[in-house]
Amino acid sequence: CRTMAYPQKGPQKCWNFSLERLKPRVLLSVTTVFADDFSGSHPGDWEIGHDDALYSLGWAWPDDYAHMYAHPTSGRQYYPNNLQVYMEKHDLDLTDYDTASLSFSYIVDTELDYDYFTVRARVENGQWYDLWYESGPASITVWLEKTLDLSFFAGHSDVDIQFYFDSDFLYSGYPYDGVFIDDIVLTAEKFNDAPNIPSFVSVPS
Repeated sequence: CRTMAYPQKGPQKCWNFSLERLKPRVLLSVTTVFADDFSGSHPGDWEIGHDDALYSLGWAWPDDYAHMYAHPTSGRQYYPNNLQVYMEKHDLDLTDYDTASLSFSYIVDTELDYDYFTVRARVENGQWYDLWYESGPASITVWLEKTLDLSFFAGHSDVDIQFYFDSDFLYSGYPYDGVFIDDIVLTAEKFNDAPNIPSFVSVPS
């Protein structure tokens, strides 16, 4: 029993306090849901396409990495104006997970603020959400690493991811090499039950 610390009139009341302790959140498992290093056949498990019918080339990986304007066997080319191409992976199952993240290596070498590389995700047949985008020339052609949080989609069984590139109507192609991606990995994590919220109970006696 504990009395109140501040002065009060009349007889002192005795108060009982109870505190429910926080349970630590424990990581139970980390699972690789999907991975691709583009060493396999084209298109593999990917859906490759265009938002227009102007060009025949799109995402391909003739050199064991993906390029947004390439032929599957004869190599990549400088990208043209008015290009809209996508590469999508469908029906990724995140049902039993609490968090998820998408990581990949990339090079972006495009016309700044006009030609964009965008990564998107959605629950199947829903609205695409832009997770990240990049535009601009690469001063040094080196691979960079990116990790994106997909925890918003955890708990869903039908998640799609999309790698999208679009160019405007001027100044595409040379000297810009375009967009390269490699080593895509989608991981998901499962934790124990959410920690308890501390509860304070005070009862006068």
